[in-house]
Amino acid sequence: MECEFCYLVTNLPSQRYHLDMICRAYKWRWQVELLFKEWKSYANLHAFDTANPALVAGLIWAAIAAAALKRFLAI
Repeated sequence: MECEFCYLVTNLPSQRYHLDMICRAYKWRWQVELLFKEWKSYANLHAFDTANPALVAGLIWAAIAAAALKRFLAI
């Protein structure tokens, strides 16, 4: 039987956040990082050429929805 140690550094209070919850958060952290990278790389957000804040917000939400749908369909 192999024993593996993992050190997690956090400033969260241990009375409120149990170890299993922190481990799950760290496990999902990488998926969130990949999602943000995908949005940044493939959503082409820098190409929006408008001064209308409502239009920019709509385009960003559309790009996020398209990336999420692409990720969901790829699984």
